Amino acid sequence: MDWWLAQPIADNGGVLTIGYAYPNILMSENYNVPGSPYWCMKVFAFLMLPAGHPFWQTPTAPLPALDAVRPLPGAEMLAQRVNGMAVLYPAAARISHPFPQMEEKYAKFAYCSRYAFSAASERLRRPRRTRC
Repeated sequence: MDWWLAQPIADNGGVLTIGYAYPNILMSENYNVPGSPYWCMKVFAFLMLPAGHPFWQTPTAPLPALDAVRPLPGAEMLAQRVNGMAVLYPAAARISHPFPQMEEKYAKFAYCSRYAFSAASERLRRPRRTRC
């Protein structure tokens, strides 16, 4: 939570933007608009706990040590920890969906927490092959 709160995730009116740790409208899809990231509010569900709940007396602690490599069968991915970074390797799957930049977003060879997530602002056109 502290890390996210230190990121520029809101616009000058305090509305959450589309993107991850910074505004990135290229990450939008036809089901979201600025402000729709409020689905992330599920992370604040703990605020519904009563004042006397043990959660409020538990001191903040670092995350436990994680496996260096861990299969994620439900997501069809392999997760790896390398020098403080997280790298996800998805199963080779062909994506067919009408959202813009689907392959750039959902069919990469690997996703790494060290580098920003990006998608091209224009689709690159592949040259057409002519048949003889």
